[in-house]
Amino acid sequence: MFLQKLIDGELEYTTNHFRDFIHIEDLCDAIQLCMKSKYTGTIDIGTGHPYKVSDFAPDLPVRLNTPYERNWTCANTEKIKTLGFKPKYSIENYLKNRDKDNIIKLNIGEY
Repeated sequence: MFLQKLIDGELEYTTNHFRDFIHIEDLCDAIQLCMKSKYTGTIDIGTGHPYKVSDFAPDLPVRLNTPYERNWTCANTEKIKTLGFKPKYSIENYLKNRDKDNIIKLNIGEY
């Protein structure tokens, strides 16, 4: 929901939370790898690279009081990597290349 609102210019605010965004195709690839493997137990699926949400739209107000939301969400990708998983998409490339005529400028720092 966040990315679609960002793309459509419908975001009203951001937060200072960190999130690990993953493309749906990468998620499906990871699930298929898990299904084909003999691995049992829980496993994190993600990119392992969190981004500060407010960096995507630095001109919007930042909402500080967001109860029940974690400040930091990031997949521990050690286990999924042992199955051969490597994301094909990054959030930066997705946003830059989704529409060549309408490039979203990002102000993303390194974390």
